[in-house]
Amino acid sequence: MIIESKINRFSYPDYIQKYNLGYYNYLKDDRFSAEDFFDSDHLNTRGAEKFSRLLRDEIIENMSLCNNFVSEINKKWLLINLF
Repeated sequence: MIIESKINRFSYPDYIQKYNLGYYNYLKDDRFSAEDFFDSDHLNTRGAEKFSRLLRDEIIENMSLCNNFVSEINKKWLLINLF
């Protein structure tokens, strides 16, 4: 018996467009090397820290591009609290 998840009924591009979501694909990101991985699917501590910084910076950059949605105080809070 196969149980289908509701999320499997949607393709990611359709879901992203329907809900106006951002999508970042780091699967083939050349900023990561074999030394950043614990195994073929999982980052090690070094890779996780690198990914956290990259994601933090992209969130801040994209939020700033949206009509200066994030104030300077919020940017500082994000920098302190997200890593």
